Amino acid sequence: MFALLNVHLTGSKPLWQELVGPVLLAATAIAAAWIAARTANHRQQEQLDHDRKLQKEQLAYDREQRNRQHVRDAIDEAVKGADEATRAMAEFSTPVKLGEERRQINRATAAAYHGPDGPDSPGSKVVKELKELSELSTAVHDALLELASHSLRLSIRLGAEHPVVMTHNAFRVAFRQRHNILDKVALGSITDDERGELDETDEFASSTLEGFFAACRVWLTDRERDLDETGIASRLSN
Repeated sequence: MFALLNVHLTGSKPLWQELVGPVLLAATAIAAAWIAARTANHRQQEQLDHDRKLQKEQLAYDREQRNRQHVRDAIDEAVKGADEATRAMAEFSTPVKLGEERRQINRATAAAYHGPDGPDSPGSKVVKELKELSELSTAVHDALLELASHSLRLSIRLGAEHPVVMTHNAFRVAFRQRHNILDKVALGSITDDERGELDETDEFASSTLEGFFAACRVWLTDRERDLDETGIASRLSN
């Protein structure tokens, strides 16, 4: 029996080995779990950072798109207002410039006319003509008020020194100068100097209007290029 016990004890592992083995296995498992968790947290943090960056870019992109749309709306309204003002000015300036001789004849005839003030009398024709000119002048004045409103809105969106704003203001000034001259000569004859002033303001208004349209086109082209260069839209779509 002692021999069998001695054999058993001789073939057994030391106690410390039996204890260390499971401890090492447990430590290895814990270390592996810790590394896996750390790696997972790192990847999760990277994903969160990536998502935050995309979210910031999305917000910036949305804000830029909204601002851009506000400016585009302001430009669209200003372009439409400039076109309407030009039409109103043409309707007013044409009878003023071309009807001068006829108005003088009507006035002279009306002054010498002593018959009934019927609808076809020279006096009635003069009154009707003056009323029409007054209405056309009022339409131009209303258009001027709209131009002032558009200039203010553009300056708020783009800043007072922006080319779109400056060219629009230049057109508005030329437009007002032309209206002032037409208003002054509408009820009388046009002198050579005044006709020259009308021609100058006409050319100035046309050139400033073209400058305004050109500045608008540049803004639209630049904004499209800026968005393309940032690459935000393409990243957000992927």
